[in-house]
Amino acid sequence: MAAQVLGHNHSIGRGAAHDFFAMTFLGLWYVKPEPQDGTVTPGYAFPFAFARRVVGERKRSVSIAPNLVVTCAVVRPIWVTVAVRPIGRAGMLRPCFGLAVLIPLFSAAPLVAQNDPHRSAPMSGNAVATALAFAHQFAVPEALLPGRDRQLKSALISALGKSPELAWEVAGDFFDRATFRALAGDGTAISVEKMDQLVRDKVPQSRKDMHAKTRVHADLLTTQFDMIEDAHAKAGSALVDWVVKNYRADKPLGVVVLCTGNTRRSMLGATMGNVAAAYSGLSNVRFYSGGTAPDAINPRTIATLREIGIEIEPTGKEAPRGRAGLANPIYRVQWGKGLETTEFSKVYTDAHNPQDGFAALVVCSEAETACPRVTGAGARIPVLYLDPKAFDGAPFESAKYAERRDDIGRFMLSVFVQAHRRLELAEKLK
Repeated sequence: MAAQVLGHNHSIGRGAAHDFFAMTFLGLWYVKPEPQDGTVTPGYAFPFAFARRVVGERKRSVSIAPNLVVTCAVVRPIWVTVAVRPIGRAGMLRPCFGLAVLIPLFSAAPLVAQNDPHRSAPMSGNAVATALAFAHQFAVPEALLPGRDRQLKSALISALGKSPELAWEVAGDFFDRATFRALAGDGTAISVEKMDQLVRDKVPQSRKDMHAKTRVHADLLTTQFDMIEDAHAKAGSALVDWVVKNYRADKPLGVVVLCTGNTRRSMLGATMGNVAAAYSGLSNVRFYSGGTAPDAINPRTIATLREIGIEIEPTGKEAPRGRAGLANPIYRVQWGKGLETTEFSKVYTDAHNPQDGFAALVVCSEAETACPRVTGAGARIPVLYLDPKAFDGAPFESAKYAERRDDIGRFMLSVFVQAHRRLELAEKLK
């Protein structure tokens, strides 16, 4: 039998099912005694072979009478055991009567939806992460450059290690005084709690609509802008300038990520670009992928995007095949509620992509050489990354694809953090 819990399928084998019924029928267990200090320890169930598989990961005992205790253990993945037993002398095994419950017999619905788009963005639970998100929303644009990220984080870590608030003496290197004074109230310091509330108030709806796992991964990448290479940071500044210059709140703005085969880096770039745009609230900036000699989207590319909660499913349709004659499926790619596109390997001039006025991000050296001019592009920005294909077949190939995904993801998120702040100050977001 199988049950869906926390968004995953778990199966119970035949032996475990037999043990469950044996326990329920016999109803006689032996539990490990609690120490005299009152702490709770895991229990052992009868028969012992089953107990080794189902020792509870959460267990609580409650006294309901002077000499009677009820113990409830939540057992991974889907068992709950409840036992009623008399209190005996410490250090002795004591018999008790109980019941084992298989949760899916009573509830077919998953307990938690891993990618539930209706769950609001959670609190960071960390003062430095909160202060960094606050800076991304309210600091001066110069403080948001990747080259300033380590300095910003170091200052926040030092300040918050001494006090649960950010004082102007530290913030003055990164914030405009009038802005900080208005946010802090008295103009001298702002608490972590206040920063958290201000950040929450500015979370865009498109970020709330993102799949939870994808959003949390984006949260992580926004704390790593100091890992962006200098050459990529320079290319990022060019893309920020282009977005700020061409952005209109009521019009779509296209970016085409271009490589040779449109199988790996360009697909990673387009998808992580769309994630970054939604995260920042600029989801009308849309990213597309294309190549100069298309083939088919590589399964490893799809796998590494799925790892961070992005849903990629074949539509059942196929695009024209490329040079190798491989099947070229058309995929539905979704990173949140109402946040989706279709993707397949194609030439960058394909009708699926914008035909003029777009920015072209060239992510591989071969395409950089082959396309000194990108037809229809309003801007051509080289931002070159090594091809994860070089490590196909290595024991760590999935890690190399994740590395490239996150390299590009950090780049995209940094671009949109900067662009959003500049657009806000230019009053172009109203």
